[in-house]
Amino acid sequence: MSRGPSSTGHLRKARGLHFQLGGPRQSLITCQTTRSDANGLGGAPTWVNTIPNGVPGSPPATGAFLGAYDAVGRRLMILTDAADLWVLDATSSISQGFFGIDLSGSGIGSGIPTLSDWEAIFDIKPYKPQFVIARASGGASVTKPVAVRAEDILNSIPSTVSAQTAAYAELNYDDPGPAQINRALGSIGTQKPNLAFLAIAVEPLYDGETFASTDTAIRSRNQILYEAVQTTQNNQLKTVIYTRDQKKDNLNYWQQITDDTPSFRCLPLWDSLPDSEASLSSTVADLPYGGWTLPRAAKQYDIGPNNKGVYPSGSTTPVDLDVLTHSISWQPTRGAWPQMSLALRVW
Repeated sequence: MSRGPSSTGHLRKARGLHFQLGGPRQSLITCQTTRSDANGLGGAPTWVNTIPNGVPGSPPATGAFLGAYDAVGRRLMILTDAADLWVLDATSSISQGFFGIDLSGSGIGSGIPTLSDWEAIFDIKPYKPQFVIARASGGASVTKPVAVRAEDILNSIPSTVSAQTAAYAELNYDDPGPAQINRALGSIGTQKPNLAFLAIAVEPLYDGETFASTDTAIRSRNQILYEAVQTTQNNQLKTVIYTRDQKKDNLNYWQQITDDTPSFRCLPLWDSLPDSEASLSSTVADLPYGGWTLPRAAKQYDIGPNNKGVYPSGSTTPVDLDVLTHSISWQPTRGAWPQMSLALRVW
């Protein structure tokens, strides 16, 4: 983060595993592989059922739907009731998606965009934003909360604008994960029900921050991240991991902080690749973070000069520019099914 497209989908049936379709805001760590100490180090890998079946928050079993697969058009069509036909379209290019912005509230004055700021932001050319992601926590301690509340930023979006919203929380590695997410939720306030997701940012909090490479230090950081993810999901928010392939001593942020653990690879990945290419496509086969593979869920493609954000013409608020897949969104529209939430049950 700066400071100062439709994806294909399919269901799989695996031996010993049962995947169950769930509704909006019910997706937890769906295929999370954790180690015995729950932090990516030591012990034999085991599957963990992150939500017991039948408890509050557990996706309900699905009933029988009328449906058909169109092999020519590559579409799955389901009639959920007499009025709604839902279509999962597997033909769209991964390069298509939402264009969006993320912002930290670091602009001139209060840090909350004015009406003229928003007018300039939503007129960014050639890719007008359809998504706004606000910083909810800057990794500060309990005595130094983030200066501008995400709730105030999101509340300031003009009512005449149709934009989806989300938030992100930067972690420090001193405070427990649950406490940090709870502070972020306090910053989000009444906007929580409107969020498509909450991203947990795994990156240094300041230039030159270093991370101890001992097993104890790595376990501690991964445990904080694990607990932050669990707390986010316990609050029925879709959880996204944000990180960046910026290297120090030949290690990127994810590798420096987590020792490249693969334990979170089944969460959607939003990474910073400021190549000024507003596309989710990539020439590399895999992503350089803990076992994630393409396609990424979102990409931050422009963070401005000196990583300080882009100033849209006529705006005093710096923003970063992003492109996001439709699958990262919670708000399906009739005639398209942009995402499916899957919950894992093991017996």
